[in-house]
Amino acid sequence: MKKTLMCASAAFALTAMSGAAFANDEGWYVQGDLGYIFDGTLDYDPPGSIPGALLGSADVEEDFLYGGRVGYGFDSGFRLESGLTFRNSPVDPDPDFVPGVAGVSIPDGSAKGWDLMLNLLYDFNREGKLEPYLGAGIGFAQVDGRVVNLGAGGVPLNSFEDADSGFAYQLLAGIGYDITDRLTLDLGYRYFTVDDLEFGSTITNYDGNYSDQSVTAGLRWQLAAPVVPPPPPPP
Repeated sequence: MKKTLMCASAAFALTAMSGAAFANDEGWYVQGDLGYIFDGTLDYDPPGSIPGALLGSADVEEDFLYGGRVGYGFDSGFRLESGLTFRNSPVDPDPDFVPGVAGVSIPDGSAKGWDLMLNLLYDFNREGKLEPYLGAGIGFAQVDGRVVNLGAGGVPLNSFEDADSGFAYQLLAGIGYDITDRLTLDLGYRYFTVDDLEFGSTITNYDGNYSDQSVTAGLRWQLAAPVVPPPPPPP
């Protein structure tokens, strides 16, 4: 009797460990994200000292972003995924400009756009319910930048409103919590940037770049059910 109980206990422990090891590890998945931008910068630099041209940068104000991902998890712990994200944030521009146009005093603006990224991530502690991860991504992004300085009577002066696209990259970190064998709650941090942008205006073209930092919450759904190994043979 004692030997039978020991064998049954060992079989139960092996089955439980195997089930944990196979949960949320391999195969295709989809994920939806809702994020919150808490810091960012929209830079715009004129090519020289052009009278009336804007100077400085704009602070990206706090706002939401949203997106989705499709990926594949490997047995090694790596995940490869493609993600599409949309953002639309107001910005607070610096009121600086090259002297030459009077009456400029009220800055306003926004930064909106989307990015398509290819991310490589690595999950730690894959046999536990909490799985921290680190990752990085590269891709393509479009930014629609608008910075307007209003003069007397609300007339727009020293402004630009233009869209451009370029190479983007991001760094990611977070933690996943296994709600079920197929559903994971993903809480993450993201640093995103896109360089070599150009915004046109009636005065000049501005060399720009955009970056932001955000926190995200998402749900990741494993498309295939985890493989459960067969029970061990009876003693």
